[in-house]
Amino acid sequence: MLPSALAGPWPSMRKMSVGPSFETPPAVLGRLPGVQIHTHLPCSEEAYEQGQETTTVSLEDALRPSGAAGLSPFAGVVVVATLFGRVLRHLHRPDTEDPDSEANDEFWKRHRNMDNMLLSTALYLPPHLRLPAVSPSPNTIYLHMCLHTSSICLHQVALFKAEKNQLSLDVIAESSIRCFTAAAEITRIMRMIAHTNLEAVSLPSCLLPQGSI
Repeated sequence: MLPSALAGPWPSMRKMSVGPSFETPPAVLGRLPGVQIHTHLPCSEEAYEQGQETTTVSLEDALRPSGAAGLSPFAGVVVVATLFGRVLRHLHRPDTEDPDSEANDEFWKRHRNMDNMLLSTALYLPPHLRLPAVSPSPNTIYLHMCLHTSSICLHQVALFKAEKNQLSLDVIAESSIRCFTAAAEITRIMRMIAHTNLEAVSLPSCLLPQGSI
């Protein structure tokens, strides 16, 4: 079980590993996989400050299809940080243990599963976590930046492997489009929040993969 005290550091542990070489410390790669985290996700800031009892979902439930519908901004950050960690674990398996030359190999099965999880999370975000918002919180901004960064990391490697193994042109085209779309979304968000105080948002880790597109 993950102690509640780790809820804050957990997203920071995940984002440390963003870099051109994808060098990732073992702790980030998931010594604490999501299935071992049984604490419920944080409630909204308003409910916390007012001492209002609120029922929230577990991380496991939040990662299921439509599970993002009831997330608070901070809970959303925990979810996308977990997804980002799973993307990194997916990408960091030794090549000898992870065949990728055929579309039905384990690498591509995990790739499609991760891609579906990212798309489902973005699709089912509640209205208060969608952009543009009148005054988006730092957590909401970071949530979207991290989602798009995860997509770039996932599809950059998929694009490389698809070209290396001469897979279907559809696979190559799809990953190319997903990379460029995510990079464009990060650019759009940066323009939208140009006059926002970003002290509480860790943007460099999100901009590094975007800058490589």
